[in-house]
Amino acid sequence: MNSQVLLNTFQAIYDDGILRPLKPLNFQKGHIIRMQIISESTDSEIMQTLQFLKDKNIIKPPPQNSINRRIPIERRQRLSKILGAASNNKLSEHVIEDRGIY
Repeated sequence: MNSQVLLNTFQAIYDDGILRPLKPLNFQKGHIIRMQIISESTDSEIMQTLQFLKDKNIIKPPPQNSINRRIPIERRQRLSKILGAASNNKLSEHVIEDRGIY
């Protein structure tokens, strides 16, 4: 008995009692699979859910001026040099130390 598990996520459309994958699947004819069906949410459902969470103070959107704000490359390079001078470790090693390996 083969106990190997293959996880595959794909989209399908329901049509007259039949689920039809939007892209070809790599299964042999007659292959038995186990499926979990998760319905795609519409944009309006997502927006309603976000509004509900905001109304209940569960989430708080970021300030408008913080969205898509990038640090200029010159400033990133200066910060990198400052951090590099303060330690013998590379910046990436500091990030790994802070966040953990995984």
